[in-house]
Amino acid sequence: MASRSLKILVFLLVPILGQAQFFQKLENTISPDAKLVVKLDRRNSFITTKSVKIFGLKAGVKVDENLELGFSYNFLTSRIIKDIPTQIPIEGNESFPARLKYRYLAMYTEYTFYRKDNWEFSVPFQVGIGTSFYKYRNELGGREIEDKGAMFSIEPGVEANYYVMPWLSFGLGIGYRIMLVDNPNIDEQFSAPLYVIKLNIEPKPAWKAIKGYINR
Repeated sequence: MASRSLKILVFLLVPILGQAQFFQKLENTISPDAKLVVKLDRRNSFITTKSVKIFGLKAGVKVDENLELGFSYNFLTSRIIKDIPTQIPIEGNESFPARLKYRYLAMYTEYTFYRKDNWEFSVPFQVGIGTSFYKYRNELGGREIEDKGAMFSIEPGVEANYYVMPWLSFGLGIGYRIMLVDNPNIDEQFSAPLYVIKLNIEPKPAWKAIKGYINR
């Protein structure tokens, strides 16, 4: 499932990287020094005592050398199952396996406080709002949603990024997910420590590098 999610995120990035003129116009509108960035990240964390993975797709703007602002879409990819009782037992089964879903949109900021050679160290912070619920198939095979409710969280942390190219870097980080509003219908603990693995791309320089390589 994780590999499938990664393929979907990469598929979403391909058309973004190709829109060089769009990125240039948007950058110039914000500031002549602004740079647009696209990020894929995987946050490893816990829900109650279960180890889980949450994937995220971020799009942001480097306002200057140190400050970055943007938005992200995040979703749980790990399987957490709960049995939902059935009204009509089928072949001796009195419940359905329901999978926990957790999705949220977030606004993030990231401040870089130290650079040395190819390394950058930063403090990211994001505020997210979304929903959690259980999803399953009923007696007739139709999809059902149970225990849906709103979620509101903040995620402070610290990260280190290493640039392998001027437009491409890999990052590692640690942080904590703090639930300010929890779904009262779901008996799980979402507040937990997390560690992050991520890929950072600056689309316009990346597209220029790719075009230069193709035209050689």
